Amino acid sequence: MNKSSDEKLRNEIIGLGKNSIRKNYYRSLVEKQKALEQKNVELKIEVNLRKEAEKKLSQLNEELEERISERTMELDESNQKLKMTISNLEKSYDYLIEAEKLASLNHLVNGISHELNTPIGVSLTTASFVTDLVKNTLLKLNEKNLKRSELLNTLEQLDKSSGMLLESIKQMTELTRNFKKISVVQDHYRKFDFSVYEYFQMVIKSMQTNIAAFDKVLIRNNCNKELIIDSYPGIYSQLLTTFLNNTFVHGFSQSGGIITIDFYEDESSYYFKYSDDGKGMEVSLLTHVFEPFFSTNMSSNTPGLGLFAAYNLVANLAGNIKCFSSPGKGFAIEVTIPRNHRIKKTKKGM
Repeated sequence: MNKSSDEKLRNEIIGLGKNSIRKNYYRSLVEKQKALEQKNVELKIEVNLRKEAEKKLSQLNEELEERISERTMELDESNQKLKMTISNLEKSYDYLIEAEKLASLNHLVNGISHELNTPIGVSLTTASFVTDLVKNTLLKLNEKNLKRSELLNTLEQLDKSSGMLLESIKQMTELTRNFKKISVVQDHYRKFDFSVYEYFQMVIKSMQTNIAAFDKVLIRNNCNKELIIDSYPGIYSQLLTTFLNNTFVHGFSQSGGIITIDFYEDESSYYFKYSDDGKGMEVSLLTHVFEPFFSTNMSSNTPGLGLFAAYNLVANLAGNIKCFSSPGKGFAIEVTIPRNHRIKKTKKGM
């Protein structure tokens, strides 16, 4: 071995050469350190992302619990309102069934019940759906198996369901409010100022089920919208209900027809006129229409007490009631009631 070969070997050993053992080892350590540092950076990013995700999940869980609590309270309130509505309707129904012997107001109850069926059904279905949804969500939450997409979907469904519940409750509240105004629960013996037009409109609205049974029915409420009278709204409502039922059962064929309602006053009296363009009846039968159990349609399963009850209501107010008809010319009723009228209260009405 010559001198140059010895010098080259020495340089390789002490790390001065191009392929020295020390340089290669150092270079390898640097590369590994860089790789480790890169890995540490990636791990820190992943840890931060996980912490952020856990924080968001925790916030979402808190929001979910809060929303569930709010919806539960709303459902409790809704159930209470439903119970109160049902309780009020039961009281109203009991009283109306008793009054049916004279006024045939069962049609009114059936009409209101039919209108209430839809919002009550929607409320019960929605409440059941929300209950199941909440239970399933809480179960997944407790098992720590609740995905963010599922959580958001749950919140969206809860929001829609609560909206449907509130809308149904509003409908039931409005129907119940109108029902109270026109039902006998307000009793015949309460006298106060009221709009005849508005009360008649509420009665007409409550009869929509009956009206829908015909091909076409047009009701012209010609009452003055500005007219306010001091009288007994319960009696006028029951009179109109009786007249409408009489037309639907005895006057109209399947094709329906036109009903006209007029109401006006003078210095001494109130005048209520009702007419339809239905089948009419024989003039010889007019003297019997106010008799109890009289009916021109025995197949209708009605007791024949409607106009008899109307006659007694008007007589109680010292008023007068007349009817006019002929075959094919429709049926008309005119009611006259003194302005200074007072109804005599029975023990039940006191």
